[in-house]
Amino acid sequence: MINSYFSGIDPRIMSVEKLDRAKTVLVDAGSLSTLAHVLIEPTIPTLDISLLTERGGPTLANIIQNIVLYDTITVDSLLFEIYSDVSTACELFPNIIRGIYLRRGVREKIGDIVNEIAHINVGPPREISRDDWTKWQWQESKHIQLMQNFHSVVPTLIPPEYANDWQERFPFEMERPFTADIPLCCLGSMMTLGRAHFYLELARELGVPLSANPDFSNYFEVLLTKFKGSLLKGKPEEIVAFFEAQVSKAAIDESKGLISLDLSIPPVAELVVNYAKQRRCSLHTATLEVRESKNAVEFREWCAKLASLKGRSSFGEQQEMVGKLKDICETWKRSVREEVKYKTRKLAIEAIPYLGGILKAIGVHEVKLKGPVSMPREPYFLFLNDLLRPPKHSAPLVFER
Repeated sequence: MINSYFSGIDPRIMSVEKLDRAKTVLVDAGSLSTLAHVLIEPTIPTLDISLLTERGGPTLANIIQNIVLYDTITVDSLLFEIYSDVSTACELFPNIIRGIYLRRGVREKIGDIVNEIAHINVGPPREISRDDWTKWQWQESKHIQLMQNFHSVVPTLIPPEYANDWQERFPFEMERPFTADIPLCCLGSMMTLGRAHFYLELARELGVPLSANPDFSNYFEVLLTKFKGSLLKGKPEEIVAFFEAQVSKAAIDESKGLISLDLSIPPVAELVVNYAKQRRCSLHTATLEVRESKNAVEFREWCAKLASLKGRSSFGEQQEMVGKLKDICETWKRSVREEVKYKTRKLAIEAIPYLGGILKAIGVHEVKLKGPVSMPREPYFLFLNDLLRPPKHSAPLVFER
């Protein structure tokens, strides 16, 4: 039973023990800051796809895609203590954006790993251009005060399940509480790659995928090359990327330039913007409604099932699931309406009375007929099909002031 007098209990915070790794992704504070600044407005903006390509657009597009593709978006719970943008983002998406509580010593442990194997000096690595380094400095400068506040922050928020855990409550009840064990790589205002590396190691410690901020993509590439590491990617993002490559990119390549499409924009974010435009609703409403659509929910469940399968004993089941994905990619590469609006069936000529003999005599051995589809073959893939088609016009318009 939760003790009501203990003010440190916060339902926005979750423990590692409650973490569903197949349905969760780790993000950084900057991504949530972009989300809080843009989606806080309840009015309907003049929406255009350029919103996702202008300054800050790639970060916004990435976090919107995360909200649709994962059940839970998590960030270090310490940020709830000192960074109002994280709390604002959580208010916009309650029970979706959660803080992950790290027990004492975990941050210090990760910092030791970063300091030992990375030992990244101040200044740009050789692999990063001066222009990219300037962009990094601009991004980091916005968080200097945040980084400086880390020095003295005292953790006061714990998840409800730790309410009776005296080891976690003890620091709060001391006359002089402990400050957070923030490693050196996350402190100060020096421009290094240490903080980026900290997120990589935190994702590995938690065993969850990291959705790297697109603004920092070059730095993560340098880190992964320099230290021969690997970025844990979430299954939903992998599936969407695979689908995009097999269907959209393959069709573009085969068209020899006849099909024009900007594949640099995350497809799920583009779907959300188009949804908002068609329904005349805010980007916040569009993100939530696309996320809670039946197709998106079923797709997340399918991805979570695939992500949870581990080891040789599940090889057959994984192979079967991926095989169905490949089949549907081939189908929708030819026509996005196939097995959604209609199903093409082959009819043997012999089955057609009278006319069949005539057609066979002139070399026609089968005909193809398109009939209506009562139930899609794999309904959990319909969300992928949504990425290729305009939002449906049958739904009522939602107006906001």
